Amino acid sequence: MKSILLTTILFLGILVTPVKAQTLKMGYTNVEYILAFMPEAQTVQTELTEYENQLVAEIQTKQAELQQKVTEYQQGSAMMVDAVRAEREDEIRRLDASLQQFQANAEGLLQAKQLELLQPLYNTIQTAIDEVAAEGGYLVVFRSESLLYADESMLEEISDQVFAKLGIELPAETPAPVDQ
Repeated sequence: MKSILLTTILFLGILVTPVKAQTLKMGYTNVEYILAFMPEAQTVQTELTEYENQLVAEIQTKQAELQQKVTEYQQGSAMMVDAVRAEREDEIRRLDASLQQFQANAEGLLQAKQLELLQPLYNTIQTAIDEVAAEGGYLVVFRSESLLYADESMLEEISDQVFAKLGIELPAETPAPVDQ
């Protein structure tokens, strides 16, 4: 009986003893700000510009070809037989439709290329954020762009730690990240 009473008192003592409240550690960072300082970002921008220039050149080539066909048609249509005239008009319509389709697709192609080139950089940043969070004991890390309000005493800006993890040294006069 004494052992049951002792066990009960010991168990109740454990339940009533105040448990030290664990501090919730949260951080935030601006991924676009970090991306802007990655050396690889300049290479990606150069590749994107080159790809965009290729698309623009192809559009211009198609426009010039269409314009040439229109000019040839206008100059010779009076002397063409109806079958040839109809064939040239169909050719001009097909070229025009092809040009319009390519122009519509060009923006999507550029966005796909941008995603293709930037995704590895975003993955690298995410890995660094994950490592900083694990090493720093952060339970949650937010994108600063999505924070509408936060008690600054509850959150810690971790961009400098992510830069360090990525091995990026910021210039001396670096503006603070701008939250969007």
